[in-house]
Amino acid sequence: MERPTWSNKLEYHLSLFSCVIGLSSSWRFPYLALENGGAPFIYSFLFLFVIVGIPLVFLDLAWGQYSNLAPVQAFKVVPVLQGAGICILILSSAVLIYFGTVSYYLLLYLSSSFAEPFPWTNCNNEWNTDACNSVFVPSCNDTFTSSNITNLNNTIISNDTIISNVTTAVTAVFTTTTAQPLCSINDTKVSSSPIEYWNYLSSNDDICSGFSNKNMSDTLFGSATTTQIILSPAIIFGIFIGVRAFLSVLALAKHVNFTGKVSYLFSTFPFAVSIMMLVRCLTLENALPALLHLFVPTSFQQFAEPKLWKDAMSQVFLSLMTTWGGLLTWSSYNKFYNKFHIDASVLIVTVPFISIISAVSMFCVVGHLAHVKETDILTVMESVKGPMSPLVLLTEALSTMWGYKVPWSIIVFATMFLSSIATQLPCLECILSSLSDTFLVLRKLWIRDIIMVLVVIGCMCIYYLIPCLYQGVGMKIIELCDTFLFTFAFILLALVLLFMICYAFGFQLLGTNTKAMTRNACLTSKFWLVMWGFLTPLVLLACMVYIVYGIIVDGVESLSPSMSDDNRFVWCHVITWILIGALLLILVVVTIVHVLRSPGIFSEKLKHAFSAQPARMAASSSSHGALMSNGMGGRNSPGNGHLFMGGYASHRDGDEVLVDDDIVTSV
Repeated sequence: MERPTWSNKLEYHLSLFSCVIGLSSSWRFPYLALENGGAPFIYSFLFLFVIVGIPLVFLDLAWGQYSNLAPVQAFKVVPVLQGAGICILILSSAVLIYFGTVSYYLLLYLSSSFAEPFPWTNCNNEWNTDACNSVFVPSCNDTFTSSNITNLNNTIISNDTIISNVTTAVTAVFTTTTAQPLCSINDTKVSSSPIEYWNYLSSNDDICSGFSNKNMSDTLFGSATTTQIILSPAIIFGIFIGVRAFLSVLALAKHVNFTGKVSYLFSTFPFAVSIMMLVRCLTLENALPALLHLFVPTSFQQFAEPKLWKDAMSQVFLSLMTTWGGLLTWSSYNKFYNKFHIDASVLIVTVPFISIISAVSMFCVVGHLAHVKETDILTVMESVKGPMSPLVLLTEALSTMWGYKVPWSIIVFATMFLSSIATQLPCLECILSSLSDTFLVLRKLWIRDIIMVLVVIGCMCIYYLIPCLYQGVGMKIIELCDTFLFTFAFILLALVLLFMICYAFGFQLLGTNTKAMTRNACLTSKFWLVMWGFLTPLVLLACMVYIVYGIIVDGVESLSPSMSDDNRFVWCHVITWILIGALLLILVVVTIVHVLRSPGIFSEKLKHAFSAQPARMAASSSSHGALMSNGMGGRNSPGNGHLFMGGYASHRDGDEVLVDDDIVTSV
């Protein structure tokens, strides 16, 4: 059966770029940069990007294109590796729900943009506190006595009136010689209308409970507000969820044939909007000083935090789409003779570029807010950090946009909401392709389309309907994934794949096939053996050990993202360990099953299960159409160890035989 391929290289590269500019870089990278102090996260990410990310990108691209199959079936040539394929499918589903949950909060902010004025632009709402208009919030580290009381005048001002408790504090100073902490006057964090709006919204995100249009409006805009609502939230939800479902189904129709077409939209508009917001943020008053915190570490001690390396590691995997099936699945739709090392350059160049410009935009807003509140940048960073900090800072910036602000806000949040579809497309394609590659009946296009619609609707019910009905579920999903589930799962699977492919399948055999695919001998270099077989696994293992050390010393809570106690998930750590244990169990069970099913005595069983088995492919060729050119009777079989796995016609569309010193294979 003919398996579709990408229509052209441009569409494939635009699809990669649209995923890069999606939520992984525009939302998650700035959020983690703020969470981890800016510069330390940037440099930790870049280090892991080079040592871990780039080698895994080349490995995923090579294996996906070589196998011509989605993850569940892509590793069947090494029997014990099929467990890794199942785990990848599970992880891809988790990534899908994770980014879908983030898009739910984007939808809330998008809905609140259809109002004038925005509910986050003033301090007159019922959720606002007296600190909303404060221009300065002192630090708990500062103390005062009668000797410096003269410097206290007018430090805290709200609506041009000195707060009454300042008088109380002054009286206390004159009656005691003990230093009094200034934080007894107020909180140690900056407050503003956008910050307080998020604090309110995060505690009332179940806008569908007791469903009514009035209830949704009251939640998003406030019951006592004078805001003019331009469009009903229920209508906005219906329109944008419907558009999202339509574009998702359209992009997945005929495998990747339409994915490339939709990528023209998903790559151009988000990039244009991100540049627009970069310009606006750079031109904010006093914005640039905050960039020092983004690019210049204040202390090397900042690099000693286990949470920093945990977050940087997970970001490398998510932004490069590696190990969780997205990149491998998309590369499996390339023609066999494709120079995938050129495709890799798209990710290697654009991921750090887009990620850093997104972080620059957010830190510029931090600098501006510090100037407005007359406080230091670190205090602002501490005040806004958390999973939704990029959205809070975006609303700060949108409040200062030129001219009529409503269209700007709608454009920005609508673009981010729709670009989140591009972030999820590799996950959805991984799930659908794994099903169609495993069950032959699903290769019929009309059956696949039915399954596709059911998968899209089912996933949208999970990450839209459940958070909309139950308060705090969305934030709990994000906390569950970001605490250490993603990092541990990614590292575990990456270690298994690296060792099995390099030592069980064989680096030399992989190098021979990559040379055939690319007509380039670069991946046969010993450099890649050192990276795949030693350095990258060593860094992965070191990070895992260091994170475990952090858990033992500081507790699991030290790895959790910043959020209010009301939104924290009590069972987060227990469920995380259960899920990681389930992945380990799958790997172990599949390994034991294949060892027991292998022929011979125990030592022969082990050797058979942990090595490449072309004969196994030949045995399954009647059901999966595997094509051999490894000396086992396949077409143009010269007996040089080359192996075609997918069995699709796209892998065997010619009769020419290419011969060189290492390779003899059909072209």
